[in-house]
Amino acid sequence: MLCQNWHQAVKDTYDPGNPVYDALEGIPIPSDTPLPEAIDIAELEQGGDDGLEVLVHYEPGGGEHATTKQVEYMVQGVDADFGHTTTLDPSGNMLGPFTVAQVVKVRTKVSNSTGERTSAVRTITMEEPI
Repeated sequence: MLCQNWHQAVKDTYDPGNPVYDALEGIPIPSDTPLPEAIDIAELEQGGDDGLEVLVHYEPGGGEHATTKQVEYMVQGVDADFGHTTTLDPSGNMLGPFTVAQVVKVRTKVSNSTGERTSAVRTITMEEPI
């Protein structure tokens, strides 16, 4: 933070367009905020009211320094990438519904002003509900 404060204090003594102001504008300042810690998925299970949702359970901890916490998922063969996003609920998330035989890939994504991290991808194949 000291580096950022000093940089801003010096920059504030010049007007925009001044060569010193412009030079200071181009200098990257390291952030004091560490990257957020990933939130790992403990388990995916099939369930829900109609038996065709994916229930996501998380490992304890993780998410330290994160300002956003999300769950991303995709259906293999349908989605090109992780295009579905919802807010991560630390007590667990329910995604779907899906159809029998769909392969669902799930990961978490946390971010802050420094950057972002994703968890390992977990996969579940939807079966006929019991």
